[in-house]
This record gives sequence, C-alpha cells and structure tokens, in this order.
Amino acid sequence: GDQYCSTAVFGANACVECLEDEHCGANGYCEGEMCHSQATFGTICDHDDECLSGICEGDTFGTGICTCDEDGDCPGNEICDSSLFGMNWCVECIGHNDCPGAQYCNEGACMDEGPIGAVCSSDEECLSGSCQGDTFGEGVCSCTEDNHCTQEEMCDTNIFSPNECMPHLD
Repeated sequence: GDQYCSTAVFGANACVECLEDEHCGANGYCEGEMCHSQATFGTICDHDDECLSGICEGDTFGTGICTCDEDGDCPGNEICDSSLFGMNWCVECIGHNDCPGAQYCNEGACMDEGPIGAVCSSDEECLSGSCQGDTFGEGVCSCTEDNHCTQEEMCDTNIFSPNECMPHLD
C-alpha cells in the first residue's frame, strides 16, 4: 500500500502506513500509524472510528461497544432498534409483524407462540390469540373456539376460569 512520511518516530522522518483514517480505505481506521479494520456490531471499542457504524457506545469513560446506526450495521436480517437499553441495538424483531408465522416478538427476540395451557402475559404469546387471566401479569393460553382443540376435544368456556380444551361430553 501507500506509505506516508511521519516525523513522530523519535523526531526523525519515517515511512508509515497511515497518518489519518482516510489513508485506510472505506472500512478502516488509523491508530498508531497502522491501518486497522473497523469492527462490527457487538465488538469492544474505544472510539467511534473503530466501528463500521461509527458508533462506539459507552466510550466516554473508557471501553465501549460497537452498536448500530441503521439496519445494515446488523448481522443477518436483524434490525437496528433504538428503544432497548437506551442505545441502538441489533435485534431480531421490534414488533410482532417482524416475526414469522406462529411467533411473537419478546424484547427483541422472536419466540414461539404457546399452545393451550401455556403460561402467557399477552394474547400475542398464544397460538389461539387468547391469554386469559393476564390482567395482573401471568395468564394462561386459552381456547376461544373448538378448532383450537384436538378433534376429541371441545372448548369449555367456563366463566369462572380460563377457557380450556375438554373431552367431548357424550
């Protein structure tokens, strides 16, 4: 690569790899007159220029972590979310629509929806779309119609407890 003349080496002129970040290409930075590759999301860093995103979060008082600035800074199909932990963070999902099929978004991760009887805290967490008894926190995934149960069962809509699948009464 190119060499640059530096007078910083023991007061004498010397050829060095770089003097500033621009000498290191699009995804590099200059430190100690040597080019280094910028780090990806989640890597420990000391300065913003060390990160591909240009954001080294928490570096004010020393070591920080490379965070994201946009979705492209995240690995795979992850999304850059600014609502978690007070800083930008790469997550699998922000809302339920970001998750495939029978999954819901829980604190940035896609989780499988639960079957009838699974513990839940919101309707989105249940395959049936109904979490009963969740008014004060913890509820249970409940049926709302017979097709939420097996063929041998029906949905019992008891008003005193969460709906549950019960054997057909012959």
